[in-house]
Amino acid sequence: MVGKLIVPACLLLASVACSRTPQAAPSMPYAAPGVHFSLAPVPGDCSRATVSWEIPGNLPEESEVQVDHAARTLFTRSNDRKGHEDTGPWVRPGLEFYLLDRRSGEVLAATQASAVYCADEFAR
Repeated sequence: MVGKLIVPACLLLASVACSRTPQAAPSMPYAAPGVHFSLAPVPGDCSRATVSWEIPGNLPEESEVQVDHAARTLFTRSNDRKGHEDTGPWVRPGLEFYLLDRRSGEVLAATQASAVYCADEFAR
């Protein structure tokens, strides 16, 4: 009997965790005290970027980066306080990136590819 209840209970917990509504960032750009979060174009290719983060010791180290304000698509996860990840060829001006505490869903930082993102590259 207990075995029959474990699977439905796990599915219920998973659906609740996955359906958590993403929090909005207090502002754009935003960073909690001590958090560093940046987006840098890959030299020579403005459709790609390097996302970098550093989380201080007083905050949880398990984080994830989500992309896009509406969809909040998972980009990467990390168990390290400091890291970086290169995107694919899909970055465009206005695209938003969010660094979240993976357990609570709290927004630790947010930034976006600005309207002048890679302006020199687009001017060519």
